[in-house]
Amino acid sequence: MKRTKQTETMVREANEYLRRNKIADEHNVLFTFICDFLLRHKMYYGFNYYKDGYVYSGDICIGIRPQLAGSGEPGEYDYLQIY
Repeated sequence: MKRTKQTETMVREANEYLRRNKIADEHNVLFTFICDFLLRHKMYYGFNYYKDGYVYSGDICIGIRPQLAGSGEPGEYDYLQIY
């Protein structure tokens, strides 16, 4: 089923919260609520593990960019993101 604009906004804002607060626990209340909501409405696409990657210009860090962690092992990722 296709997601509505409100659902896309809800997922985007939840992901922002998960990223800013470095939520790496799959049992987090917000994470489980959003995933359950999407599953019940047949709009669940999955989730993945992310970490912050730093962008440099020479020796100066100019920003932070989310990147796939490559592993779901504890300590290998910083936060969860929902698709």
